[in-house]
Amino acid sequence: MSLTEQPAAYKDCYELYARAVATPGGVRMPIGERRQSAIFFQLRMNKARQIQRDISRRVYAPDHPAYDRSEFDAYQVQVRGPDPDGTYWIYVRPHGRMDLLEYIEPISDTEPEALQLEYTPFKELPADAHDEQSDLE
Repeated sequence: MSLTEQPAAYKDCYELYARAVATPGGVRMPIGERRQSAIFFQLRMNKARQIQRDISRRVYAPDHPAYDRSEFDAYQVQVRGPDPDGTYWIYVRPHGRMDLLEYIEPISDTEPEALQLEYTPFKELPADAHDEQSDLE
């Protein structure tokens, strides 16, 4: 089954994206008790973004920042569930944790918590290595 290319067919998707944009942590919406319905809605959400990108390629020059972009590209759409009631959910949340960026601080290499990795050069395995027993077994 193919999805329509008409933006008007995705009003519900654009509304859900708009609410996710207006809410710092994103939003979720119940879909029902069928996983296939949730997956189909997720496909529609992604198609809505693709349509916005297609339109932006026709509207903007290739050197414009909005060229080949959707205003919702910064959001991920996930299917979750079923919950204890058997309901599947669509989650629309921003990628990453932008709310935590204000807490970024440098790590001192003298702090014991700093992870110090040693470089180990690549060592080729002999051709019959698959026959030998591993240390991990």
